[in-house]
Amino acid sequence: MDFIFDCLAIGDLADAESHPAVDAILNLSQFHYYTPLYYKRVYFPDFEYLADLSVIGECTQFIREHILQRHRVLVHCFAGVSRSATICTAYLYECGMSFDEALAFIQTKHPSAQPYEELWRSLHDWYQKR
Repeated sequence: MDFIFDCLAIGDLADAESHPAVDAILNLSQFHYYTPLYYKRVYFPDFEYLADLSVIGECTQFIREHILQRHRVLVHCFAGVSRSATICTAYLYECGMSFDEALAFIQTKHPSAQPYEELWRSLHDWYQKR
């Protein structure tokens, strides 16, 4: 697990299951688990264009709401590479960064972050359609 900011972390399923020092978890993996923390699971496949682009907004809303409450949020998928990086990029984009700036910044903290092409295209399309 790597913190992008003090309030936002990115990681994988193992990070989430290791009782991380966060208050809220956004689980993008296919696996559901119990946690006493604030928790939301939004699963979408890794290698496909999103069938429902609005899940991006659903995810960034969860992040934003918890950060506004001063919660530390972990965004994770199975491997911590693509889905979590896509959603963290979306959140930083909503904070004013470009997509490329956001991803580059995330990669300085979490070098393995690399959204797959179809998810990257979904991300761009979601914000163009809004």
